[in-house]
Amino acid sequence: MPNLGRIDPRTLPALWAWFDASYINGFFTAQPAADAAISQWNDLSGNGRHLVQGTGANQPLYRVTQGPNGGNAVNFVDATDTMQIATAGAILRPITVIAVIKNTLADDAALHKCVTFNATRIGVGLDWATANAFCAIDDTVAQVGATIAGDITLYHVSSFVAQPVGGFSAGGVDGTHLLTAGAAGTNTNSNVDVGNSSWIGHVAEAMVFTGDLGKPMVFALEQSLAEKWGIFTSYKLAA
Repeated sequence: MPNLGRIDPRTLPALWAWFDASYINGFFTAQPAADAAISQWNDLSGNGRHLVQGTGANQPLYRVTQGPNGGNAVNFVDATDTMQIATAGAILRPITVIAVIKNTLADDAALHKCVTFNATRIGVGLDWATANAFCAIDDTVAQVGATIAGDITLYHVSSFVAQPVGGFSAGGVDGTHLLTAGAAGTNTNSNVDVGNSSWIGHVAEAMVFTGDLGKPMVFALEQSLAEKWGIFTSYKLAA
């Protein structure tokens, strides 16, 4: 199993949940067998917010070598595969979602949500419908202006800091960031869904923070994930 990145998410404020495909069952425990169906993906934050899927036909598969740089990943094989933390309660914006993801579905002219908060309203995914690009998702729609082209072969570090009205939300893919106006703060349902809305592909790591880490820390965390998973070796300069 790989070491942690140079930034340990547990040292950051407002960490709500954290999932790493190298530690499906938690730290210091055995991994599932290769290609095994996953009914629970343990939360590494210490908060006990584990992703679960009780229906066998909807469980994703654990892949030993299909992750970034030949590492581990959770493979959502078809449109029914999904996992969720069903935690009721209202949590106000800002909300931060960061994930290492790979799409394997060819352009089908639809929006695909990968890792989301608030009953799939806030998160990251791929917009095959309009922009044909990896994107942030807010109020259930793709954040406009995304520029990192969609593909079926590469892993990407995607992030979204969702701000309320009056602030500027920030979506990022591989170090390229885009600002848009914040949305209504009523979108506060605390469910987390991974592999939802017909996501077909892989997730190597995902984190949710119930706060805004600040631009420098978000950028540093993205770089730490890219470095950890060997996704790219030259980083963009933080703006």
